[in-house]
Amino acid sequence: MSGRDKFATDCKYAEEIQPQLLQYLLPFYLKCVRECVLEENPIARDVCWEFNTALFGNKKRIINAVGIKNYQDIMSCYIELVLESMTVKRNEILYWVPFFNTTVALAEDNIKQIFSKVLQSTSEIKYAFFRTLPYYCLKKEITCW
Repeated sequence: MSGRDKFATDCKYAEEIQPQLLQYLLPFYLKCVRECVLEENPIARDVCWEFNTALFGNKKRIINAVGIKNYQDIMSCYIELVLESMTVKRNEILYWVPFFNTTVALAEDNIKQIFSKVLQSTSEIKYAFFRTLPYYCLKKEITCW
């Protein structure tokens, strides 16, 4: 594990996060998220996992460290990656769904923004998105049993 991974891991539990260091490393983390989602880079996947876990586990302190504007920029980046991942051809039809779920869970209005962007985007993205609706409906139905 590199020092950058360890810092992301530390961010999960830290009472205080060094704002300058997090802002310095943010481009690296976002690059890893991109490489994980779009290129299936296994090393980037590990860094992305640690960074996403930090975002989930210590969201309030991360927002304090980077500022609300930068956090919104991170969410915008995630939303754009969700849309971009829908156009990547893979063997798995729903390979992008876990990243979609992560993005939706990270901020309250992400789902609205994704829906809005899907409806304004290409037919390829609309098709990728709407073909997953049965998956979500069945998943919901199964969990209700």
